[in-house]
Amino acid sequence: MELFVMKVLIRWVRALLLVGYPTWNISGSWTVDKEKFFSALRPTLSSLVLKASYSLTADKGPSSVTNSTIIIKSTTPWRHQSSLQETGYRITHPENSELTYEKKHELNLGLTAGLLKDRINFSFDWYHRNNFDLIGPITTMGLGGSTVKYGNVASMQSDGVEFSVSTTNIKTKNFSWTTDFVYAHSRNTVSKLENRQRMIDLISGTGFWGRGLPCTSIVLYSILQV
Repeated sequence: MELFVMKVLIRWVRALLLVGYPTWNISGSWTVDKEKFFSALRPTLSSLVLKASYSLTADKGPSSVTNSTIIIKSTTPWRHQSSLQETGYRITHPENSELTYEKKHELNLGLTAGLLKDRINFSFDWYHRNNFDLIGPITTMGLGGSTVKYGNVASMQSDGVEFSVSTTNIKTKNFSWTTDFVYAHSRNTVSKLENRQRMIDLISGTGFWGRGLPCTSIVLYSILQV
């Protein structure tokens, strides 16, 4: 195993109906147990690796997203006589040129370690994510024949931790007993939201998106009788 490892990945994502966008990932790791000073920690601590990564990724978003360019399909207009029928074209979705990918910046810091000749292994990861240009419906003035379009209207912050422990309790030629424990915790907050909001959405079963609230929050009404 190498002492230091660093990787850089750059790519361009492009969907048929969305504006292309560059993405990248930078990651590195330090195999501490390959250092000379680590021999003083053996055999109690048998392995230790520190790792970090920072990336920008993009996703095309929900399947209900239509397009960034105009979509025209063929049709057969109604005529009062069948002999007069002819093929026509209609605009099914007007151009939405500013629609682009949902994007995410993510910082991840972690470590993996082994104790007692790797009979006990544990890993810890902390991450912070900044999701932006999230896609949702927004009310427009109706230009192009549509009053509701999809746009990049929201941002969300999230962070969390993941921790796991794996132990080899018994290991013989014909029998082995291992145990695993996994813990994860995350939280998120909607930091920007420009789409339409209705009071009925507050109590819908699918949850509600509101600025300053966790995504898909469930809200209860408090009604005062007068």
